[in-house]
Amino acid sequence: MLLLYTTPSYDQLLLKIKLYSEKYNIPPEILKKYAVARRYNLWATEAVYKVFKEHPMVTKWPKRDRYVDWDIAGQQFDLKVTRVFASVSTEELNAFVNNPVPLMRRFLEGQSLARFHPRPHLFIAVDCLSATGERQPSESWKVKKELKRVRTAIDKYIALTYPKKELPVINFKYEGQEYATPADIIFVLKEGETFRGIFYKWENNEKDLYT
Repeated sequence: MLLLYTTPSYDQLLLKIKLYSEKYNIPPEILKKYAVARRYNLWATEAVYKVFKEHPMVTKWPKRDRYVDWDIAGQQFDLKVTRVFASVSTEELNAFVNNPVPLMRRFLEGQSLARFHPRPHLFIAVDCLSATGERQPSESWKVKKELKRVRTAIDKYIALTYPKKELPVINFKYEGQEYATPADIIFVLKEGETFRGIFYKWENNEKDLYT
């Protein structure tokens, strides 16, 4: 096990990659590509969480609650920073942007058993497209490093949609049971060299799209 998330320095990670490559006969460049991307993704995700919590309307949920970690103007959330599934086509992504409810349902139904809960969720979904509009899911993690862009999307989302009266209620199934949970989503998309933050203002489960 490389212990990607606890290795304190990049040089130490490279040394571990060399040792594991020799021990398990794995081509070093393949192992390095995997390990560096996974480690970078972790710290980029942590940086997005840091940007989120720095907003003056965001507070850490003070109660000891494994399912809720943030509060925006009285609305509690479990925040998830994620990417759109690699299997999603460009056409499907465009459809999800137009109507994000099916994607949020898939996120909720895709929770691991250990992390599952039906409490309110806020998803920050990142994705990368080429200049011609084709998805590049393997590059989506790089969007997280654009913290200024992420901050702009979060700031606009909170400024234009809070205080909220309601969130859409997502009906979904998990382990044979039916659930209904409030959820919301912010897209941060890189299209060529252009960035878009996309979010929604909901009323009676209907949305207005903002960019």
